[in-house]
Amino acid sequence: MASLRNEELAAYLDHSAKLRRQSIPAEMQGDIRYACAEEFVLKHGRAYQSPAKDYCLPNWRGRMKMCFLNATVIALRCLPLTYVEGFAINLVPCAHAWVINPKGQVIDPTWTDAPNAVYYGVAFRTAFLRQQVVESGYYGLLNGPYSVGSTGLLRGLYKPEELLRNPKRRGQHDSTKLDLGCC
Repeated sequence: MASLRNEELAAYLDHSAKLRRQSIPAEMQGDIRYACAEEFVLKHGRAYQSPAKDYCLPNWRGRMKMCFLNATVIALRCLPLTYVEGFAINLVPCAHAWVINPKGQVIDPTWTDAPNAVYYGVAFRTAFLRQQVVESGYYGLLNGPYSVGSTGLLRGLYKPEELLRNPKRRGQHDSTKLDLGCC
């Protein structure tokens, strides 16, 4: 079931990216590395399974419809967790943010009852996340009027190795975080 839903989400992202790419005038094609967040996520992201059931965020649950803020707060406060932004399906595909533990398992501080949700996203370095939030005052890296995605990220002004966390390197923590004992 999850495999089929992962395929559905990837197909949705691919279709959206192709439509957006086709809508860019030919004379602008060379200036834009990624036509949209969906294209960036497909290139640099990966599928994630349903949320980890045995991982707790003690006495903390974010507000609904505030996923970018919720995931940022948790990622900046909890040493072993990494901010991930992309798209998810609970009922319908939507832009979403969550965190992952060192095993790459999803911890979703926003969706409280989504045991069958499917996620596809990009894990970002904490230092990059912190820098962008401070500079823009906006939560969310890929979507929105002040997000890095609407400017430099999609235009290719950043090198992926400077801002993306390699989720395959387990057991390595970002030294810019403080261990607050919350995770």
